Amino acid sequence: MRFLEIDLIKGVAVILMVIFHVYYLGEHMNKMNINTSTGILHIMAKFAHTIFIICMGINLVLTYQANKKKGKSKKEFYNKIIKKFIILIFVACIISYTSYLGFGYSMFVKFGIFHFMAFASLITSLFVDKPIISMFSIIIINILTELTKSNKLSFNNFNPYLGFITGLNTKFSSLDHFPLIPWLSYSLFGTIIGNKLYTNYERNFEELNLDNTINNSCILKFISTLGSKSLLVYLVHFPLIYFLLK
Repeated sequence: MRFLEIDLIKGVAVILMVIFHVYYLGEHMNKMNINTSTGILHIMAKFAHTIFIICMGINLVLTYQANKKKGKSKKEFYNKIIKKFIILIFVACIISYTSYLGFGYSMFVKFGIFHFMAFASLITSLFVDKPIISMFSIIIINILTELTKSNKLSFNNFNPYLGFITGLNTKFSSLDHFPLIPWLSYSLFGTIIGNKLYTNYERNFEELNLDNTINNSCILKFISTLGSKSLLVYLVHFPLIYFLLK
C-alpha cells in the first residue's frame, strides 16, 4: 500500500526540480543569462531537495513499520535498505559519469543528491524507531554546522575526500553537492515526522480521507503519480533537458 499524500508532496518537489533544472543547465551551459544561486529559482531548488530528503526519512520509517507488521526480522529490513543503497549508488555513478562527459572533471557531480541519499539511507535506517535519538542527533549536526560556518571549528587538515562527503571542508567544485552535514539532519527529521504521523504502517489521521481526495482530482492524482516515479523522472529529465539545450 502506498500513502498517496507522500507521493503528492514528492510530486510537487519533482515539478519544482524540473523547472529549476531547465534554468540551472541553461546557466551552466551558457545558454541562458540567469543566476540560479539566488532568488525564486534558488528557493525552489532548496524546497524540492529538502522535501525529497525528508520524505526519504519518512519512507524509511514506513518500510520499517511494514516490515514489522508482517512479522519480519530487522535483518530483512536492513537487507532491503542495502538493496536500496546499491540501486542509489548505481544511479549516482551514472550521474557522475554523464556529468563528467558533459561538464568535465572540475564540475562533474562528485557527491550529489543520489550519493547522499545512498549513504544517508544506511545511516538514517538506524534511527527509524528512535525519534528521540534522531532529535538529539539533529541538534548536534546543527551545532556542528554553525561552528564550522563561523570558523569556530576548523577541519582544514581533514582528509579532503572525507571532508567533501561529510561537508566539514569543501575543497572540490561540483555541479551538485549534498554533504552529510547538514543534510543528514533533514532525513533524521523525516524519521521524527514518520513516527508522529504513522503507527504500525497506518495513518494517525485517517479521518482526513486523503486517498479519495487525491484520486478524485485529476491534477492531484497526476502530481502524486509523478511523485511515485520520482527516481525515473530524475533519470530521464536531466539528460533530456541537456540534449534539448545542447
